[in-house]
Amino acid sequence: GGGMSALEAQMLSQQKSHIKHRFADVDEKGTTLCKFMCQTYWATQFQAVRKAFLGDDDDNGYVASLSVARAWNAQGGKSGAVFLKSADGRFVVKQITRTELQMFLDYAPAYFEYISKAFFHNMETVSE
Repeated sequence: GGGMSALEAQMLSQQKSHIKHRFADVDEKGTTLCKFMCQTYWATQFQAVRKAFLGDDDDNGYVASLSVARAWNAQGGKSGAVFLKSADGRFVVKQITRTELQMFLDYAPAYFEYISKAFFHNMETVSE
């Protein structure tokens, strides 16, 4: 028997772990050329998913993969959304609308529960 592993507990955490990243591009004189803002949602839970499925102890490989991505013409989509694939083929990135984002943020705890059952309890993820 036994309880839940630390990794499973991290994946199932109900704590919202959203991180706002802000950074800027500056010239040699220190003048700001461009400001960037990137929002990371459910950071703790997604880190657990990556560790479980990819075996990465840190996110260096993940960041390196995402640093080089190319447009990818996914077939069968009806939304007209933009897709990118990392150059190493490990990740697909999909541009989503605000509505899709809000739906995911609301649904995320159930998503992580589903992924957890699939990984830690060998539940089937696709039915025949």
